[in-house]
Amino acid sequence: MLLVSSTTAFRGEGCRMLEWSDLFPAMVALDQMNEIQVLAALADNAKHNQTGRVDEHGAIRHTHVELCPVGALACLFFAHFHILNHAPPNFAPDFSNKNYGEYGYRQWYEYHVFYTGCPTKEMTYENHRDRINTMHIKNNIDITKKTHAGRHYAAQTARAHGASVNGTKALGGWSDNGSFNPVYDRAFPLDALLGAGMFNARRPEDYALPRNSIGENPPPPPPMMVEGIVHCLT
Repeated sequence: MLLVSSTTAFRGEGCRMLEWSDLFPAMVALDQMNEIQVLAALADNAKHNQTGRVDEHGAIRHTHVELCPVGALACLFFAHFHILNHAPPNFAPDFSNKNYGEYGYRQWYEYHVFYTGCPTKEMTYENHRDRINTMHIKNNIDITKKTHAGRHYAAQTARAHGASVNGTKALGGWSDNGSFNPVYDRAFPLDALLGAGMFNARRPEDYALPRNSIGENPPPPPPMMVEGIVHCLT
């Protein structure tokens, strides 16, 4: 939760309300020849949103793997299915529920990304606050912000790595005067995505992520590693 908000500039309540069905992949042009994949998330029900506007937050894979929000979510879902042993949801649509239109209803539409006991139950503010406090204490972090700490960190990090003020505002959905940004401008801000991921936001042409190529003709793992894995499994 902390790593996601620290790159997407999510509000605390936005993280708690985030559901599986709010997540989707998107692509942003890096230059005329290349694109970069974005992990995108919708946020349209938070209490600050009085107009029904759908905010789209995004994040890219971080330059430091231990701070990567995409990797953190992958670990979260791995834990959900393979450590907590939750069964995969039923993907068959239920067309008897008239509130879900032509595509039908699926129970996993109500599953929260971050939850405590039951996926369909939203995490409370108190639980969220306590978890963040624990993370701060264990990592010797002393700040007054709690559930909104990641939002501030994302903005500061993006700016520190060269993102523009307007790009940083777009990253976190901070309002501007007029209706253009909240109504018509739905593009992800490339410079802020790069800055929040600790890449040089002013030189997108320098973007490179070595671990992107790990899956392309990878060398075989060392024999000792294979033997260790086999030993653990047997």
